[in-house]
Amino acid sequence: MKISSFLAAPVLGVLMLSSCTTPYYPGYGGPNQAGGTAVGAAGGAVAGAIVGSHSHVPFAGAVVGGLAGAVVGSIAGHAIDDANGTTPPPPPPPRRRVYYYDDVPPPPRYYNGY
Repeated sequence: MKISSFLAAPVLGVLMLSSCTTPYYPGYGGPNQAGGTAVGAAGGAVAGAIVGSHSHVPFAGAVVGGLAGAVVGSIAGHAIDDANGTTPPPPPPPRRRVYYYDDVPPPPRYYNGY
């Protein structure tokens, strides 16, 4: 039973942190920052669970380690993005909305001469 809880804590930490970054909007991180966040969260959660198991609280250690690893991985990934010059893809152009307003009613239609 200890093995399953030992493995469940890091997996739960990674799942909770899987959407911490959004690389699809300008001003946010690039592809390496998103990957660095995920890898850092996974590594930090595993390391935190190992350290926390010595204090008999592997779940709390995994959560704290996952958060710390996500922050460190995000910072490292952002530095790699800056060094490589990779940027996130540009946002799609705004959709043009066309509104038609008719102030004049349509002309009358006559059928069979009426």
